[in-house]
Amino acid sequence: MGDSVISCMPIDSKVIISNSGLPESKLFGDLYFSREDGLEETKYVFLSGNRLEKMFQEQKIFKIVELGFGTGLNFLATLNCWKQYYRVGKKLSYIGIERFPLSSEQIFQALSRWPELEHKLLLKNYPTKHRGVFEIKMLEWTVELTLIFDDINNALKHNLNSVDAWFLDGFAPSKNPDMWSEFIFKKMAEYSSESATFATFTAASMVRKGLEKAGFNVSKHKGFGRKRDMLVGNIRSKPINYPNHLSNIITEKKAIVIGAGIAGASAAYSLNKRGWEVTVYEKENDIALRASGNDCGILYPRIEAIWNNITEFYYQAFEHLLYILKQDTLSEICRFNQCGLLILPQKEEEIVRFKKIDLHSKESYVKLISSLEASEISGVEINNPCLYLPRSGILSIPKLCKFMLSQERIQVKTNTEITELKFENNRWHIFSHGSLIDSAETLIIANSYAAETLLPLQSAQIQKIRGQVTYLPEMKSELKSVLCYGGYITPSRNGYHHLGATFDKHFFSLETNPESSYKNLAQLNKFLPDFIDQGINAEELKGRVGIRCYSKDKLPLIGLCPNPGFYSTNNNGQHPYLKGLYLSICHGSRGALSGILGGEIIASQINQEPANHTITQETIDLINPARFLLREQRKLL
Repeated sequence: MGDSVISCMPIDSKVIISNSGLPESKLFGDLYFSREDGLEETKYVFLSGNRLEKMFQEQKIFKIVELGFGTGLNFLATLNCWKQYYRVGKKLSYIGIERFPLSSEQIFQALSRWPELEHKLLLKNYPTKHRGVFEIKMLEWTVELTLIFDDINNALKHNLNSVDAWFLDGFAPSKNPDMWSEFIFKKMAEYSSESATFATFTAASMVRKGLEKAGFNVSKHKGFGRKRDMLVGNIRSKPINYPNHLSNIITEKKAIVIGAGIAGASAAYSLNKRGWEVTVYEKENDIALRASGNDCGILYPRIEAIWNNITEFYYQAFEHLLYILKQDTLSEICRFNQCGLLILPQKEEEIVRFKKIDLHSKESYVKLISSLEASEISGVEINNPCLYLPRSGILSIPKLCKFMLSQERIQVKTNTEITELKFENNRWHIFSHGSLIDSAETLIIANSYAAETLLPLQSAQIQKIRGQVTYLPEMKSELKSVLCYGGYITPSRNGYHHLGATFDKHFFSLETNPESSYKNLAQLNKFLPDFIDQGINAEELKGRVGIRCYSKDKLPLIGLCPNPGFYSTNNNGQHPYLKGLYLSICHGSRGALSGILGGEIIASQINQEPANHTITQETIDLINPARFLLREQRKLL
């Protein structure tokens, strides 16, 4: 089991445990479950109300969202039911939303009366009382529990598509009306699968009418114990939103990926984890030779002055990569050194900006520290306050790519340049200099700026940027963390600091040159004037070159490939996206973060599941490859 902690803001749940052991909310003046028998109430209302025994037998993949996680009783009862019908290949996703989470001690007190429940298993990885999103995996039964500790309206902004069953278990509508609003019912309908059901203990008129208005069939059933009625139902109608990748009917779990860098390797790896066969085609003679070839890559997320969708995207990418690195001893394989990263201000005004940055209560991710703290952490003298990412560091990108592409059901074919695509008979056919190479229903383009030779991507205004990294022999100063200052320098690895990287817009030679090394040394000397030994000769230094790829807004293109014809003045009923064709390009200098998360997002879209419950729809829209065409289209309206 593992958990991913997203934030660190304490919440007071205002819960008391009565002498009889029943948890009660002081805030809402209501009990968390029935005085008669909470477990039997859960089985009657939520498990039977949603026909879970039948559903667990019939469906391989099932998703439940509970509004009001409370003590976790409903989840643990569901887990016991799931275990009865679990078979290899099945998967349960359970999302619990809670504004006022209980502590692990309170949960233990509340549930200890039912020893048959796996409450110790839950509490082993249960987060402390924080606001944020937390993931707990129970690998033995392929169960993913996601806890969203936040206000319900914020929580429902996360990407919760294809929900099969809803547990509506907030406090009574008369005591907690915010949990039973028209907005919530509308979101339920939007996120529901075509056969989604719901169940709730209440039979309040406003709940029944709200659910019916949102698009649910609603029925009254006899309530549990002394309760007269309860409500159950199923989805009746749903709004249809683009991109409609969910409508694609996939007849084979086979995909083609073009490009064996970090973006292509990640997409192949994420699909492989879902049982797909993937063939990766690479122009070069080995994996990760170009932009993904940095053996000392830094984890440097983009941090805006305010906590916006851009900051959130890179934060989620950072957390996802750290989660990946915990698996399969991958930290050791990739030589991950979690040495921390310091962002130095490049000018006086930036110190003021640093102090104004809304860190969104995520100090385990990034925090502002004094010059004295920065000097102690880095091992070198720093004279200004810095932003500090304590869990960042350096890793070998090629080793990560090679591990991902070494899995079963993944084939890599190097020395194969793909020069043409054709879509015929619901399949993408790929060609190399006139010769047909392969075909599949699903194709992922992850070959950086070379994607422009295969597709009409003019709207993204893709730009190439050359970056040279200089290998600086280990200095006497004992640098302990990564320093970023416009350029960057890493702690020594194998006797060398990695110093980079240039930002060359007008020449693209893949050979290193002394002029670029001079630039890297000058940039370092500006911020650490006493670091470099006097005898260093730039013309003698080695290094490497990569060509990075950027879109015009400096954000990646991740998702279904847009169909430019749809966005023209006369689209003749065309679909807005090209069926079965996905992009993961324009990752710039942050591919180790966005490329990894991009692979997971694409694999989840192909498999008709949400990528990560922490990713909002606004974030998905931010990286949508069609965003530039959509903006132009809006201007014409």
